[in-house]
Amino acid sequence: MCNLGQQLVATACRLNIAVLKRERFFERLNTIWRRRFRRGNWMLLTVDYRLGEDRAGISLSCVGFERGAEPRAFEQYVEIVERRKLSGMQQWFRCTRCAETVASIFWAEGETGFGCRHCQRLTYPSS
Repeated sequence: MCNLGQQLVATACRLNIAVLKRERFFERLNTIWRRRFRRGNWMLLTVDYRLGEDRAGISLSCVGFERGAEPRAFEQYVEIVERRKLSGMQQWFRCTRCAETVASIFWAEGETGFGCRHCQRLTYPSS
């Protein structure tokens, strides 16, 4: 069982580098993408994102919605790191809080930006 007060990974909003690559995000400069995260009929987060001119990062423009509170807007720049591997180059996000390279960044309710699973204090359910 997860610790009290911690949110599960499955309930957080996730941007995954492999999904962006599959959607050909890295091939389209100056295109604004939009992703909406919902829980049932309730909107959690709207994210507009685009690849930076230098292809070294992703600019996020977000609006978070929490029950009983006014929508909260925030902007964030997340660095993208490329590492060489046998089949070519692999992209990773660099967490804006701890600087670790990660495949996914998350937004959890109550937070003011995206970060890695550890910085957002997200857990997996244990059996």
